[in-house]
Amino acid sequence: MSGGTFAKTGLAAMVTACCCALGMEPFGAYALASQSQTPAAAPVGIRRLVSDHLTLYTDLPPGAEVDALPQLFDQAFPQWCAYFGVDPAQHADWHVRGHLMRSRAAFEAAGFVPGNVPDFATGYSMADKLWCYDQTSEYYRRHLLLHEGTHAFMHALVGGVGPAWYAEGMAELLATHRLEDGKLTLNYYPRSRGEVSKWGRIEIVQTDYGARRAKTLARVMGYDPRVHEQNEWYGWSWAAAAFLDCHPRYRDRFRQLPKLVARPDFNGVVARVFGGDWSRLQEDWQLFVANIDYGYDFARMDVELIAGKPLPTGGAAAAVAADRGWQSSGVRLE
Repeated sequence: MSGGTFAKTGLAAMVTACCCALGMEPFGAYALASQSQTPAAAPVGIRRLVSDHLTLYTDLPPGAEVDALPQLFDQAFPQWCAYFGVDPAQHADWHVRGHLMRSRAAFEAAGFVPGNVPDFATGYSMADKLWCYDQTSEYYRRHLLLHEGTHAFMHALVGGVGPAWYAEGMAELLATHRLEDGKLTLNYYPRSRGEVSKWGRIEIVQTDYGARRAKTLARVMGYDPRVHEQNEWYGWSWAAAAFLDCHPRYRDRFRQLPKLVARPDFNGVVARVFGGDWSRLQEDWQLFVANIDYGYDFARMDVELIAGKPLPTGGAAAAVAADRGWQSSGVRLE
């Protein structure tokens, strides 16, 4: 694809037509550069909505949900900055041009979709521009815009997106949100399915686990979009990012990774960062995958491992905390 290139990073080489997924449908990818030009004005049938960080062109009719999207994008900006350690004052002029489309043909005719933008199912981003098809749920529409916005932010202000699992995992992690009384909260672990209509990430992992297709963390990190284009890989990328970002044992180290995202051996860096705990990390990952659900409580589900002692002749008793997950009994049985 002309107009964009990727650097090879870690175990997976980024390609120019990486298929992503939101909910149960694949969507587009992201590229580093664009040769498109901004049309002078919005043509008939396409509206222009402007905020500090987003100019959004859309062929959707006026409505509270759609018209609020630029302001919600502005609310996301300081949260992206806080997560990635970016000074918002130094980048107050960062701006993205977005396109929320019901009809791609109308946008192509208006010159809003350059020839180097490939066909995509749901969303695509290229440097400081992004394209999204309208969705059938309000949550899903916002999520898609924030997902592509995360890609654009990382390219512009973080220095890259890293290998496929990290790029898609971070975009999903920071796009998963809560909107309450007009206040947007990114990086939100959903408490119920109703909060994230048509998102489907947890169900992907649950389904694969039930069908004996659960993936090791190393396999998720080896995700290569040139080979694996199934939706399941994007669900697993979110799961990996959510696990490492939410687990109290690994959170601090995971949140240092954006500083290293430009490293060509990013996955090797990750292995070294967690190297001392790699065996334990694999155990914790398996527990998470086996028990993943809405409202998963990482602190209460964390297992304190206790070396087991042989069962005494007279038996033994173990106290079980009802408000926690799996617990070590301290007794070794054969």
